[in-house]
Amino acid sequence: MARQLQDLSTGDLKEVLFVTRQVLECKTVDELLSEALRLMERIFRAGSNNFYFMLPDGISTNLDRPITRALEECFKAEFKEYYHKLDPLFGLWLSQLCPTSVTISKAISPKQWINSEYYNDFMRPQSIHHQMSIYLKNDQVLLGVLSLFRNKSMGDFSIVDQYKANLIAPYLAGALEKTLISKRMTEHDAIIDSFAHNLPHRGIVVLDESFEPTYQNEKARALLSAFGRTKTEAVSMPESLSKEIYLHCKDLLRSARIDGASKIPRRQFEMFSPIDKKKLCISIGLISDLKKNLLLLLLFFDPEDQENDESMRLKQQGLSKREREIAFLLSRGLRNKEISDKMFISEYTVENHLRSIYRKMNVTNRTGVVHCLLEMSQNRSNV
Repeated sequence: MARQLQDLSTGDLKEVLFVTRQVLECKTVDELLSEALRLMERIFRAGSNNFYFMLPDGISTNLDRPITRALEECFKAEFKEYYHKLDPLFGLWLSQLCPTSVTISKAISPKQWINSEYYNDFMRPQSIHHQMSIYLKNDQVLLGVLSLFRNKSMGDFSIVDQYKANLIAPYLAGALEKTLISKRMTEHDAIIDSFAHNLPHRGIVVLDESFEPTYQNEKARALLSAFGRTKTEAVSMPESLSKEIYLHCKDLLRSARIDGASKIPRRQFEMFSPIDKKKLCISIGLISDLKKNLLLLLLFFDPEDQENDESMRLKQQGLSKREREIAFLLSRGLRNKEISDKMFISEYTVENHLRSIYRKMNVTNRTGVVHCLLEMSQNRSNV
């Protein structure tokens, strides 16, 4: 690295510093890559460039999601279908000795390059003669590959170009990882919000594939503590989970890996507190992130002995527990089909419950139920 710094001019170092400052200020992945490709194209005098993300396995490249500048769509499709297999720099990251950046002229001889199918049938029709690829790694984990292209008149990428690329790469990789983490957290929160918004349950916990909580509200935290693992149970389990919950989660996840998460229905079971024998109703389901590559376990807790004021008032009006649940789901705008799916009952059963709810609440339609619940809520707020 010291040798590389010595060979760079003051102007080169200013360019490196400018790029690193710019990318570190980017807030989103799309903003970062758009800015990075624009700047890299400018300081490396590249006629075009592209960026490919790595898939979660850290080995394969996501060919479905290239970020490009000045490359036609037809060439991107051809690269995905066939020509990526012929690119001398594509897949080089699998080597333990893979450098941070490398040029075509360093990977194969000029004669091999000029006579290759990849050059003659794919690169030359795009007026591309030179290529330099930069591998963005963070802690030896490859995040993506950025390739810069020049036509023949621009000349090959120099050793100074590689030195500059080597200095920029760690900062660009760090900025990319930061924005990717931020994006995953936003997507994660969006998933939880979408599930939790219409739930009548009081406790909600999200577990990762190691059964460690990645999210839990205060009610769930208290319930997990009351129904948590005893000292005599296996210490290899997460401390927050009882043996019974752990085994249910483990079995559900194993079934999902065999049959597919979309085919696994939500499971429900009951537990009793080891101290006061109070009953806890638990529902377990599976969710994934917006890109379908993160499997999570979602637990809902519904303690029967803790009901809010609205539920107690509905109970006093004669509504059963099932009818009260339907009334609350109805008040949140769910249709009969959505209620039946959420409660694992038929639409016909939902309709029967609704007729009973209307009669007991002395209303004639759904709007009347919503109006009554709003009045209950407002009265409670005014107390």
